[in-house]
Amino acid sequence: MDNMHISYTSAVHFLTVVKHMNMNRAAEDLYITQPALSLSISKLEKGLGVKLFHRTRNKLILSKEAEILLPHMEKYRQAHDLLLQEAANLKEASENSVNIAYSGSPYTFSMYYFSNILSSYDKAHVNVAYVDSKVALNLLITGQVDFAIANTTLSHPLISSIILLTEPIGIVLPAKHILASRESLLFNDIQKIRFHGLSPKHDFRILCDNICHTQGVTPDYITENDYSAYHKCMEANDKISGFFSTKQNYNLNFAPIGEYVYREVDNSILNRKISIYYISIEKKQYQHDKLIELIQKVTIMQSALTSKLSKIINEDFMDEIKYIQI
Repeated sequence: MDNMHISYTSAVHFLTVVKHMNMNRAAEDLYITQPALSLSISKLEKGLGVKLFHRTRNKLILSKEAEILLPHMEKYRQAHDLLLQEAANLKEASENSVNIAYSGSPYTFSMYYFSNILSSYDKAHVNVAYVDSKVALNLLITGQVDFAIANTTLSHPLISSIILLTEPIGIVLPAKHILASRESLLFNDIQKIRFHGLSPKHDFRILCDNICHTQGVTPDYITENDYSAYHKCMEANDKISGFFSTKQNYNLNFAPIGEYVYREVDNSILNRKISIYYISIEKKQYQHDKLIELIQKVTIMQSALTSKLSKIINEDFMDEIKYIQI
């Protein structure tokens, strides 16, 4: 019994003989020779240790044991066929498309979308949709997307993540600010600074506030602005107010204005992480590991381009749109 083995081919041969109850017609149906079929049935009988057919006067009669085994053989064949079909469906689905929910900077998303750079992933078609972080999490845990990319933490027991990019956040100060002479700042120094801030719903503002709150610090915002008004605050340089900023954004937007300095805080804590999230048990992070590598390279590359794009949109486009008559 321990060495018993029934192949799928043997089961199909048996069921085909039962269907015709004639070796010659069954062999024709299977596109094999009659001796080969007879040998297959004999091996099956030997493997099972029971007689499957009685042969009398060139007529086949199903044995009592075969009648008992017949429904189980049929279930075996059906289960095998279903297994192959499900595997084919999974293969087709996995190779057809990968759906990603993106939550973060709309400028970064627009670069993912319009550059079509993810089309270079040849294993599947990649669809990326822009949503807020709550929707991204919901789509992921309900299986409506395969991955979610976010620069805020998506927390759920079922999901894991891979960090795509870690970008330090510092504080930009007027060169004559009392704290500007320091090489770096402490978290408690944030309470000594008055800030020009983005609107409370802006992802970067939310990120900075959340990190500060974990350290028991609440930033003091004297203004809360959309990006156009925020940029005007940069240009005004009131000599006393600071800005949360990445070093990259400082180099692009503040340095050309002049009279500003960039000071790091504790960047092991105050930083922006962009991560890709996935359902751990689905194991799609292994299936699409090359896609994740591509997204990581694209994220690093486009991080620099994002600040340039945001500046172009908010300076040039927003200036032009003022003249459009609605």
